[in-house]
Amino acid sequence: MEMKESRNNRIVGGVVLIAIGVISLMATVLDIGELWLYILPALGAILLIWGILARNPGPMIPGCIISGVGWALVLGDADLIGVNSEFSGALFLIVLGLGFLAIPLFTGLFSPETHWWGLIPGGIIALVGVASYFGEDVWQIFSWWPLILVFIGGYILFRVFTGRDEKEPEIETK
Repeated sequence: MEMKESRNNRIVGGVVLIAIGVISLMATVLDIGELWLYILPALGAILLIWGILARNPGPMIPGCIISGVGWALVLGDADLIGVNSEFSGALFLIVLGLGFLAIPLFTGLFSPETHWWGLIPGGIIALVGVASYFGEDVWQIFSWWPLILVFIGGYILFRVFTGRDEKEPEIETK
């Protein structure tokens, strides 16, 4: 079983390398104009497909990040999509954050282990993008972030002092 899985991973890896090489060669040889922006999203999609087929988070994680960077470049190019340049920077950060936020989604759905760490950089990057778009008022809301720590600490103390923090005893069945 393990030998067959290893062989399948090598086949997928070989196909991925060929696809990356063909895409890169086309971008180098051909005058493709703005099409070069789609190389990173294509590479990210290839890595995601590889990870999904292999049920391995190894290729999924860089696939999500590269897809996020690639689509952020595509959508952040103000001239390409016809948005004002102020919004393109915020849009870049939001889409980049979504790439990181996709890590727990893809690893949770298609691999044996969910990688939750992507929520932290993804959430921070996306929030900075949203704050950049909405301006000064949103930044003032973020200055109240210590209240979140106070509420979490209060919740923990509440559970400890009310006895709700103790685990239920496990009942053994024979």
